[in-house]
Amino acid sequence: MTEQAQSIPKLRRRFPHEWLLVEVTRFDPKTTTPLTGRLKAHAPSRDALEKLAARAKGLVYLVHGTDIFPRGNAAAFDAWTADLAKQRGFDTLTEQDVLAIVQERRAA
Repeated sequence: MTEQAQSIPKLRRRFPHEWLLVEVTRFDPKTTTPLTGRLKAHAPSRDALEKLAARAKGLVYLVHGTDIFPRGNAAAFDAWTADLAKQRGFDTLTEQDVLAIVQERRAA
């Protein structure tokens, strides 16, 4: 399933009770928040999408359709990327910066 890029909120509204795997096409360089993307897959269970996300090339975003997580799920906020960016002196991050940090983290 490859679609045109859409806003992340619009994609989430389409599937309010499912998990979404989104290929990020644009993000806010100051916050690294994904803004738009292409829906790669969606499913009621996060497990199947995690396997796809692990094999994905480029920047992907795994997000639930609502801000209220299904029972048994929790949110964790990873400050690793933001801390690394600060250590390297970045005030803003480009897509290339984020991809390099993601690749570096996967290699670790």
